[in-house]
Amino acid sequence: MAYLTKLDKLLAAANASQYPNALAVQTHHAYDSSEKLALSLGYVEYADVKAYKGRYFLKDHKKWIHNIEALRRRLNREYGHYVTDDELLYGFGYDVEAYYLYNKTDNSLECNYQFNQMMNKIHPN
Repeated sequence: MAYLTKLDKLLAAANASQYPNALAVQTHHAYDSSEKLALSLGYVEYADVKAYKGRYFLKDHKKWIHNIEALRRRLNREYGHYVTDDELLYGFGYDVEAYYLYNKTDNSLECNYQFNQMMNKIHPN
């Protein structure tokens, strides 16, 4: 079991002091790189037993996405259809734009959020 590092504690403390209404999260696991990025960008940690690792991160009423493919697979199974980026954003409250901005793994057009938004308007499902 991993323990919180000094950086993990500082990030959580900084966000907790900035957002006193956030739920206190009792965690015994260190933050992974995605969670550290979310905290460094000002997302606030909230406890939720249904969320990935029992916590989620929220900023401007939008939830941080750790892995969009895994999230989409789970929601596709749960709802029985392909969940689009627009549904992730407007239906479920996920920060799709931040995910694509900070998780650039491919520079192809298919991975570009703005391109996908434009294509959805031209060829709606």
